[in-house]
Amino acid sequence: MKTKKITYRINNALTVLLVLGVIIAVNIISNFLFFHVDITSNMLNSLAQSTKDTLLRLEQPLEIHVFYKSSSSYFSQVMKKLEQFKIFSKNVKLSVTEMDMNPGKASEFGVLNEVAILIYGDKREEVYGISEERFAMAINRILSSEILNIYFLTGHGEKEFNTYEPDSYSKIGELLKMNGYNIFSLNLAGKNEVPEDCDILLIASPKRNLEKEEVEIIKTYFDNGGKIFLLLDTAFEGGAPVREIAAHMGFDVFSGFIADFGAHLWNDPTAPAVKSYTTHFITEKLPQTVFPLVRPIKESSLKPQGDYYVLSLINSDRAKSFIKLSERVTEKIEFVPNQDIPGPANILSTVLKNTALQEDGSFKVIDARGVISGDSTFATDDFIERFGNADLFFNCIDWLAVEKDVASVRPVDHSLKRIVTLTQIAMKKIFWISVVFIPLLIAMAGALVIVRREKE
Repeated sequence: MKTKKITYRINNALTVLLVLGVIIAVNIISNFLFFHVDITSNMLNSLAQSTKDTLLRLEQPLEIHVFYKSSSSYFSQVMKKLEQFKIFSKNVKLSVTEMDMNPGKASEFGVLNEVAILIYGDKREEVYGISEERFAMAINRILSSEILNIYFLTGHGEKEFNTYEPDSYSKIGELLKMNGYNIFSLNLAGKNEVPEDCDILLIASPKRNLEKEEVEIIKTYFDNGGKIFLLLDTAFEGGAPVREIAAHMGFDVFSGFIADFGAHLWNDPTAPAVKSYTTHFITEKLPQTVFPLVRPIKESSLKPQGDYYVLSLINSDRAKSFIKLSERVTEKIEFVPNQDIPGPANILSTVLKNTALQEDGSFKVIDARGVISGDSTFATDDFIERFGNADLFFNCIDWLAVEKDVASVRPVDHSLKRIVTLTQIAMKKIFWISVVFIPLLIAMAGALVIVRREKE
């Protein structure tokens, strides 16, 4: 009887050791022979080919340091994306820091908010969003030695970056330089074209209409794959509508202004404050933005021939705003039926133009991009540091500057699956329940079975 009990115990011990050995062997083998299969119908867990091509260019380790707060969902969202980067490239090294528990490391990196910091050699990039496109763009910037050039159109009373008046763009100019852009003034008088090295042409609220020759130069620049950031102002601010340029980009420009009685600044309905946006690279994680006096814009139904894709990103309140077709602001603003236009009204839009008509009647493939805003004041020295205005401006610049191959990163269609985002606290609970308590209960149940059998 005693021999039988000893034999039984040895068999149990060997069984446990065998199971542990199999688990350990599977883990060791999986480290060397990792295989990843995406079985979601919309390829939710796969990287775009252009992103993979970017990662293949890494010749040394790319450190990605993720800083997050335990109370938010940022960690789970960003790690879901970055794990795919790590799976594809062994050069991607992830480091995760909970800011509440390790403020010293956050201070060492100069981090105040949730962010992913990319370090490649002596280069550093910060990514505040969670989209694949944003990370791919940051990696491309790190790998590129090219410095992008932004030209500010001048000669018509536009906002300038080299003066220090409250309504100037001097703070924007300084921030652009800090972020690695070259910025120049551009007067088109007497010129035949926009400079070849112009990556973005910024037109900030001309006070006078451009000459016909200047308009044609800008239209040609756009049709050759140019990138234009067009910012307007209302007539009573002295802003010229620049209708022909806007029309060539695919937009109509209204006279008048937007009155928004939903959310606004200083109890002033002519200064819409927006916090609900169309989902887009530019509006990702964008906080509230404010626009003092907005000239309404809309997609044109009479675009020049070519392939246009227009998207309205920022609009006034759907139920409580309207377009006031007046050239002046009165003390009491009211909606006049059959004269004013009910909301929502468009504040900022983007356009992609993929083909343009040539003189011989054929079409050529281009990658022209444009952002048009009915307000330029939001980016002036007085307002750029308010709310999310700086984030909006630089997101527009980033989207315009993004390389064509990065732009091809497709947005993931979440409509086919319900995505549940877990907070860090919820993830810890799941870990303790699934990895600790449940296995412990199984182990205890197994131990009880062994004890009972031995007693029998």
